[in-house]
Amino acid sequence: MARESQPAGVGYTYSDGEFKPPELTKDELQLQKQQMRTNNAGQKDALMSEASSKVAILQDPVDLAIATDEEAIVLPLWKKYRVILSRINPGTTNKLNWPDKPAS
Repeated sequence: MARESQPAGVGYTYSDGEFKPPELTKDELQLQKQQMRTNNAGQKDALMSEASSKVAILQDPVDLAIATDEEAIVLPLWKKYRVILSRINPGTTNKLNWPDKPAS
């Protein structure tokens, strides 16, 4: 099976038939972790914004007793989704598993 070729650069080592990149420095690892936390926080903010928008749009017809059956069914699903999102800690350096959005 053919591998994609990656050019070797300064600091690469050759072992067992392949070039390996140099280990990241402490500063590079720290920067990588900070970037992951920033990405997680940005993703959470975007998903929370979308969920809040959906809840606001669906809440009005429910409050005014003019909601369709679908609107009445979907509103609590979006609220639950938003609660689950709110409990996710974006400060981790791990890749997060985001919950599935409700079908709407």
